Amino acid sequence: MKHKRQRAFLQAVALAADEPNGFKAGAVMMVEAMWGAMDAEWSIYGFVVALTSGRRVYLQIIDDHGDAGHIEEVLVLDMLATDRVPSLQGLGAVHWHTDALPELNDLLAA
Repeated sequence: MKHKRQRAFLQAVALAADEPNGFKAGAVMMVEAMWGAMDAEWSIYGFVVALTSGRRVYLQIIDDHGDAGHIEEVLVLDMLATDRVPSLQGLGAVHWHTDALPELNDLLAA
């Protein structure tokens, strides 16, 4: 699971560069929190990312290998400075990991 989180994060950051409110990989200061869910055909990961500009964003990636073929979607949302994690209405209970997340933050130093 750790490697899937790493791959998902790197892919989400790469795709975020092409989004209207996106950012480039070099702008990432640290991952503050993350969550994820998956089954045999799909995965979804969300990351709270602090940028070097002081901006904080919620970065989400959905990777679906279902009947419609491979679909990959990324979402970049600006967050309020007062929000620790975003409110994800419609997704049910989400378990956030807010520890140091070294497996993600070490990717940034590499």
